[in-house]
Amino acid sequence: EGEQYLVNQQGYYVLDDNMQRITVYGDIDNMKADSEGYITFENDSEPMFKIGVYDFANKSGLEAVGGNAFSETDASGQAFSVNAPIVKQKSLEGSNVDIADEMTNLIKAQRAYQIAARAISTADEMEALANNLRS
Repeated sequence: EGEQYLVNQQGYYVLDDNMQRITVYGDIDNMKADSEGYITFENDSEPMFKIGVYDFANKSGLEAVGGNAFSETDASGQAFSVNAPIVKQKSLEGSNVDIADEMTNLIKAQRAYQIAARAISTADEMEALANNLRS
C-alpha cells in the first residue's frame, strides 16, 4: 500500500520543520496538532512531527504561481523557519481584506471614471462647437 502523506486541499505535501513530507500514521481523523504545530496521531503521547511554518525576508518578492500558491525568487530570498508559530487546528484563515476600505476604493474608482467620461464628453462638445464656428 505504501506510505501516506499529509497534503493540503490542492494536493501539495505539508512539510515538517525540516522541509520533509509528513507521513501519516494511523487514522487521519485522530490526528491532532497543538498550538505550536506538533502533530500526534491517535493515542501517541509524544508528538511525531512539527508542522513547518516558513517566512520570507521579502514577501512581496514571491512569484504567484496560481491557486493561492507562491514560488521563491531571488527577490524574496530563501524561506526561513518561524521560531514560535501559532497553529490553530480546524480553523479557517479569515480574509486579510478590509471590506470597508475596498468599498471606498471601488467608489473612488467609479467617481474617477465618471469624471474622466464627463471630461471627454465636454472636450467632444467643445471640439464640435469649434468646428461649427469655422463653418
